[in-house]
Amino acid sequence: CYMIRKQYLVFTMIRSVWLPVLLLTVVSCTGNIKQEGKEENSFNEDSIINRVIRIDPRTFEDNILTLRSFADEVRYIPMSDKIKIGTIRGFKISSKAIYIVSDESNGGEGNGIQQLIRFNRNGDYPVMIGKVGRGPGEYISGSNFAVDEHNNRIYINGKLNTIMVYDTTGSYLSDFKFHDPDIRFSEIDLLSEVYLLVPFKSLGARSATLWNITDTLGHVVSGKTNSKASFETRIGSRGGTWMFNGNLSYWVDYNDTIFSIKPD
Repeated sequence: CYMIRKQYLVFTMIRSVWLPVLLLTVVSCTGNIKQEGKEENSFNEDSIINRVIRIDPRTFEDNILTLRSFADEVRYIPMSDKIKIGTIRGFKISSKAIYIVSDESNGGEGNGIQQLIRFNRNGDYPVMIGKVGRGPGEYISGSNFAVDEHNNRIYINGKLNTIMVYDTTGSYLSDFKFHDPDIRFSEIDLLSEVYLLVPFKSLGARSATLWNITDTLGHVVSGKTNSKASFETRIGSRGGTWMFNGNLSYWVDYNDTIFSIKPD
């Protein structure tokens, strides 16, 4: 049940083989509900009937969307086969290159060999960025990364609470941990040439902060307070980032919200 303004509601989808109509019915849970200083032991049937939403598939309209509905031009880029590409776990396209996270082992999330590979914008000259492993300069997974083409830097969340830094030729440069030991994250993105955006990931939605903004050495500059109360759940947080109109956008499912963050 979900608590909404001191009422407990149950959302029930009723499906019948005899009726081609799906009923999405909002039904109050049985129990005592305080309304205007008095207690009620049963729900109001008339109010429930008024909340029924009828969805009839017979009235749906066919609407086929093509790629050209969203873009002025559709271009197919053949990727070089000089480096084998396995299952693609993620990708980013910068002003100069295409980055692909390749998993040759086809393992599940966190269990594969997720290697980051850089191609030019034509899909040529592939370069392996670093290497998957547990040795010096190696990362456990290359699936979460940020690209700064202007300064020839690639930042990878390669190990626990650690950012690993490479150049665009794939060479390892350095790594750093965040100065705040309570920072726990998986995603990372470039907010500007001097700042990184680090969204928090918390099982149970217990994070007091939605994200931190740090410099490229791990010093926290600012953060966004989570305005939602924490709650328990067994589902991990989901979210993502993308650039639009020069601003970095971020969404997180626990807040059912898309945030737009300016470079300043």
